[in-house]
Order: sequence, then structure tokens, then C-alpha cells
Amino acid sequence: MRRAPLLLLLLAPLACRTEPPLEMRLPAPDYPPGLGLARLRDYETVRASSSDPSGGNADARRIEPGEEIELARFEGPGCITHLWFTIAMNEEGYLKKLVLRAWWDGEESPSIEAPIGDFFGLGHGGDKRTFYSSAFFAVAPQLGLNCFLPMPFAESARLTVRNEGKTRCNAFYFYVDAARMGAFPEETAYLHAQYRQRFPCKLGEDYVFAEAAGRGHLLGVHLAVEQTAHGWWGEGDDRILVDGNEAGALLGTGTEDYFCGAWNFRDVFSSPYLGSPRLEEERRGCRHAVYRFHATDPIPFRSSLRYACEHGHGNDRSDNWSSVAFWYQTEPHLPFPPLPPAEERLFGAVPPPFVEPTPEGGAVIEGESLLPGARATAGGIAEQTLVGPPGRNWSGEGHLWWTPARSGERLTLPFQVPTAGTYDLAAYFTLADDYGKVAVHLDEGVVLPSWDGHSRNLIRSEKVSLGRRDLAAGRHALVVEAVGKNERSAGYMFGLDCLALSPASAPPAPR
Repeated sequence: MRRAPLLLLLLAPLACRTEPPLEMRLPAPDYPPGLGLARLRDYETVRASSSDPSGGNADARRIEPGEEIELARFEGPGCITHLWFTIAMNEEGYLKKLVLRAWWDGEESPSIEAPIGDFFGLGHGGDKRTFYSSAFFAVAPQLGLNCFLPMPFAESARLTVRNEGKTRCNAFYFYVDAARMGAFPEETAYLHAQYRQRFPCKLGEDYVFAEAAGRGHLLGVHLAVEQTAHGWWGEGDDRILVDGNEAGALLGTGTEDYFCGAWNFRDVFSSPYLGSPRLEEERRGCRHAVYRFHATDPIPFRSSLRYACEHGHGNDRSDNWSSVAFWYQTEPHLPFPPLPPAEERLFGAVPPPFVEPTPEGGAVIEGESLLPGARATAGGIAEQTLVGPPGRNWSGEGHLWWTPARSGERLTLPFQVPTAGTYDLAAYFTLADDYGKVAVHLDEGVVLPSWDGHSRNLIRSEKVSLGRRDLAAGRHALVVEAVGKNERSAGYMFGLDCLALSPASAPPAPR
């Protein structure tokens, strides 16, 4: 039998069993490192490309809406070693609408199925061209899409691209480079790449990158995130379950930790096996992209794999996520989840922030809107972004935050009443473990003698009545006085989410 081709030995840590580096296996101990690049190869290189067969310069393919073109068809044994694409298409989110598929050895369902953008780490669909380079992918100016993941096959390989958009792809350029080999090495696994999305992620449930059955090892993931609320999106822990062993599940400490950053990412970077090539502000509608490859630390499984991550601490965020997970395994593989329709794969479905409903004929005054006129005898005053669960979210996803250090300090908040009348006043406050007790005054009268803002958890209060008052149109002042703290509280802080003024139409409710 012919010896195993050198190419597959070089790729063994990824697709086969782990072996020492090539230079360690050379017969003479004094060969210089890296000499493996000079070793003679015993395979044939083949290529499928969009090159103009007439010899002219029409080196691209057009793809009509709904049309699928075949990029390559190879007979095995062999291994695809490089993909290069570049694309011209005038449609929003077109990188979400062109779908790459690959089949190995005549299988019925594809082992690779993903929008091209997500496959190459541009999961937001092309709204911003993020150039980066990893060991296996490179997005080069001006949208040169490269993949260097080895894709071995024993009998055959077939790759296609389908246009699921509404307009024609005017130019699709491609190279598919492969090695034609004499034999398919034992214990070689096949590349799988699976697309998943949750728009939005479901509260209380992990986001699942992929599930697999068979024998193989996990390689990694490209993840694209679109925030649907302000704040830090990456607090969730990775959860990797191997062979159904719940007791031995691989549990992480945070999303940025799994992607090998620390204390948030704070800046863009790319490296061979991990990176955050796209980072924006931590605000509603902002977008981020990260990747992680287990090239030197593959995670083997013998019967099954569940590859998942929390979104937010305890799955308490509902951002939009899409991903492509990569792994090697024996065939057959589990059927992939159905690919959502093209329009449903697009980012941008960001719900507006929750705003406390305005009572008919009344007004809602956001606490943070009072910041320009706010005055305090001591302590800082600021707007703070806060996001809570459905039904307990802060209005406008923020509040006015005051940080006194002792009793007796006062915060004065001028506000305007648009129309004179009799109003039922109410407030929504913030509670936390370092909040204190306050008394609330309206103009010269006390409307709430004592309010305890302490809670073990950071939450928005229920509606707190401030009584019924006759108010003239124009300027009024809410005065908050720090009056102490209970023994469990770590501080004297105070937060006001909003005031609600409802025209009185019935006898006041008992307080």
C-alpha cells in the first residue's frame, strides 16, 4: 500500500489522531526546525475555480436569485486545502443570503451548511468589512475570503453556493484547491460546519452552537452578536457536554474567558486561534464578533457533543446571536437544524427599549432626564444604564444614580408639570444591596417618610405611591434625603427610575 501522503500527516492534529510535529519525526536529530516545509510531497494538487475557460477575463460567475452553482466536484481520496472567494452583490445582508454547502462521500445531507458571511467570520452580513487573520481564516482587503481548514474526503467532495437573496449576485469569484491522494488515512474524520441563530436568545436557555453524535473532536466557533439592550453582553459561561457526561461537563467562567480575553475585550484583535475582530459600544444595536479554535486543545468525543454557552449571567440577556461551529467527526452525522429563510437570518431586529407607559392626560418623567438640574449636598449624581428581566425592566433602560456616604445628605431634582391639576404621584426606584433608606419630599411637604432601597439583588421596585397632590403648572422639586440604612445594606445609595403623574379621577387609594 502507498504510504500516507505527507499533507495528511501535517494536518493530523486537526483531522486525525495527534502525532509529534514533522521535524520531530525526521530520522536525523540535527535537522533545523521547519525543514518539513522543504520535504518532497507525494500527492497531486488539483483546483476548481471560476477562471474563464476561454482564456479571457470573465473570471466570475453570476448567480441568479434561487440559483445554485457547483463550485467543485472531486473524486477521492483527497483533501480540500484552501477556499478563496470574493463577491460583488448589491443587496443588504448579501453575505447572509449566499449559502455554502459541502457533501463528503456522496452523503445525502451536507456536512457544511452556512451563510458565507458566518462561515468566514462576517456573521453580520457585510454591513462592515472586518479584516482579520486567524490560523484557518483570513478576510483580506477588499473582501478576500480565505479558509485553510483541511477538508478530507475518502470517495468524493462536492461544494455549492446558493443565492437565497432577491437580486442577482453579479460576480462570484472562487478557488477551491485540493490534494488528490493515493490513500485515505485511518481514523481520519470529516469537517462539519453548522449554522445556528437565535433572534433573540431565549431567556433561561443556553445558546447551542452545535450538537453532534458519533466520534470526533470539537474545533471551535465563529460568533456574531447584536445587542438588544445596553450593557455588557458577554457574562455567560460556556457549557460543553461530552458523551452525555453531565458530571464531567466542561464549564467556563464567562464568554470573554472562553474566547480567551479577560475583563471584557475592550479592543479588537486577531491571533491564530482566538480573536475579537469586531467590537462596538456596549449599547442597544451595537455589534460584536469573536472566534475561538481548539487547534492545540481539541475536545474529543466518542458518542456525542453538546456545545453551548449562556447569554448573559444565568441567561438573563436576550441579544441576537448567530454562529458557525466547526468540528471533525466520523460519518454519518446528525441532521442539521433547518436553515432559517434568508430574510429571517438578517440582523437588525432590535426591539425598542421599554418605556413606562404614560397615563392618559398625565406624564412620565425619566429620572435620568432630571440630571441637568440635579443638585446634591454630597455624593455623585450620574445616569446609569440598567437592564432588568421582562416586567421588571427600568424605563428607558437607565436611572438617575446618587451616591451619598452618610445620613443627612440631600438630593434636589427640579421637574416641570405641564398642566395644572390634581395628580396621583408615583415613583419607580432602584433597589440593590448597597442602597440606603431615604425620605422623599415634594416642594415643602413630605410625601414618603421612609423608603428602604436595600435588596440582595439589583432590581427595579414596584410602583411606589407618593400620594395625591394639587400641582400648579410649571417648576416643582423632588427632594430626596438620606435617612440611614438597614443593617444588611453596604451603603446609602439611591436610584430613581421615573416619576409617574396620573390625573386624579377617583378617590385616592389607601397608602
